[in-house]
Amino acid sequence: MFTIMPAGGLCNRLYALHSAIRLSAELGQRLRVFWRFGPEFGCRLEEVIEVPPEVERVFSSDRLHRSIRKRLAETWMRATHWPPILGALQPSQIEAMIAEGFDFRSLGRHRHVSIRCWSMFYPGDGAFYTFRPAPHLAERVAVLTDGFSNTVGVHIRRTDHKPSIAHSPTGLFLARMRQLVEEDPATSFFVATDAPDELARLEAAFPGRIRHAAPQSLARNAREGIEGAVVDLYALAATRLVLGSFASTFSQAAGKLGGIPVEVMLETPPEVIVW
Repeated sequence: MFTIMPAGGLCNRLYALHSAIRLSAELGQRLRVFWRFGPEFGCRLEEVIEVPPEVERVFSSDRLHRSIRKRLAETWMRATHWPPILGALQPSQIEAMIAEGFDFRSLGRHRHVSIRCWSMFYPGDGAFYTFRPAPHLAERVAVLTDGFSNTVGVHIRRTDHKPSIAHSPTGLFLARMRQLVEEDPATSFFVATDAPDELARLEAAFPGRIRHAAPQSLARNAREGIEGAVVDLYALAATRLVLGSFASTFSQAAGKLGGIPVEVMLETPPEVIVW
């Protein structure tokens, strides 16, 4: 049995779930998902995406039970040289394990493995898993993307995302969008952003070319906000190209889901990436 406990935001959870599906299939183990919802993420799994057929069972709870925290610690102490992990497995830890050549398939020697993280710890072979939005959200995506033709996705991340604010200024997006219009006057854009003022700026610069979802809550932990994020994500995935924000899993996940290229608007490469 393999248990995955995705943590973090929407795309972080999809990354972790993708890894668990690929790894459990390779190990020939059954897969179950422990989905924690609450103040940090206000939706159950089935309210966000269709439960993948590879998942045998989903447990949803608003808390991480003490017995599960203990099992997490014991599993990782047996499998690695890392100290006990009682909370989320930090991305820096996973990156270090990968850098050291840790083979996550070696976890298959254990009867039961439990992992809680918010990263793609095992990409596996082939394309990103084809997650499907929950039916009521798929309908919204279909309406929004109807008529997409030569449409380019634009994802501008702001609010508390310091790397994107520092290294992906709006001016870069505007310049690249102008270039795309010059190359093909039929180009239109779908914009996903958590900053209404940025959307207004793009609409002023490209009148009649901007499409976006109806205004929703921007609270990424509330159900309405998460549902809006799902709609934005799959609309971006339906475009032919994504102009993305630096260090954003959302931009990259849209490209992976749609099998389309992502151009990160990066002004000054940072010496150290801060997640």
